Amino acid sequence: MSLYGKHHRAKIYKQIEVSNAIVMIKYVFALLLLLHGLIHLMGFAKAFQVAEISQLTQPITKPTGVLWGLSALLFTLASVLFILKKDSWWMWAIPAVILSQILVFSTWQDAKFGTIANVIVLVGAIIGFGTTSFYSLFENEVKSGLQQTASLPETILTEADLEYLPAPVKNYIRYAGAVGKPKVVNFNIEFEGKIRKNEQSAWMPFTSEQYNFMDVPTRLFFMKATMKHLPVAGFHCFKNGKAFMDIRLLSLLKVQYQAGREMDASETVTFFNDMCCFAPSTLVDPRVRWLETDGNKWLCCMNPA
Repeated sequence: MSLYGKHHRAKIYKQIEVSNAIVMIKYVFALLLLLHGLIHLMGFAKAFQVAEISQLTQPITKPTGVLWGLSALLFTLASVLFILKKDSWWMWAIPAVILSQILVFSTWQDAKFGTIANVIVLVGAIIGFGTTSFYSLFENEVKSGLQQTASLPETILTEADLEYLPAPVKNYIRYAGAVGKPKVVNFNIEFEGKIRKNEQSAWMPFTSEQYNFMDVPTRLFFMKATMKHLPVAGFHCFKNGKAFMDIRLLSLLKVQYQAGREMDASETVTFFNDMCCFAPSTLVDPRVRWLETDGNKWLCCMNPA
């Protein structure tokens, strides 16, 4: 027990170290964005003779100086948005990099090392773009589902709705306190935890968002995790009986994609499990059929299409 306890604590400490390292990388990147932007003010200052800039030996015209100032502004804005965790930060970073690199080429002898910073920022911006665009697939499906259920009338679950259900299911719904309350048409769940493939695999910290819709049976699940110090995102989509799972490294590179009959069946079971655990009132849905097998054991059949 003592050896296991030490081993378990060592894993926890390692996970904390990884999380801290990721946070530190983000802070360093934000600082790089800001400092790289402020350095561009040197070109602005030289053009308008605000200060003597000995590091820039080549002459800079005032129109070009304005571009140096604009580049500094774009980088600074991108860094502020990045620190504030705004998804749009990369939209300002990419034009900043393009403008900056043009200016670097125009004063290559003095500013060539700025290319290194531009490459780092560009890579980060591409990852930011991938993260935003991948997550938007989930967001668009959620918005569509919310719009469809917004117009549904609110109805109250009554004892009459339980009439044709098996006795154990009736008791469960009553015990859950669903009777006398509005019927569930959609629900949202957020998770935070750790997952792993098997006992030999390292734990991966993750956060997730999930939306379920009952009118058109839909389960939308988006997960953000960290695997081997790299961000991984996954999108599970189940709609009208069809499902797919899309796992991407850096939200860009597909590392796993599954679809087809087995995936459809698996997600149907997961959808029904969510109904039982998170929204018992939905078990009165007429698309759910109950078949008695033995005493308190019942077989459930559901056609979500």
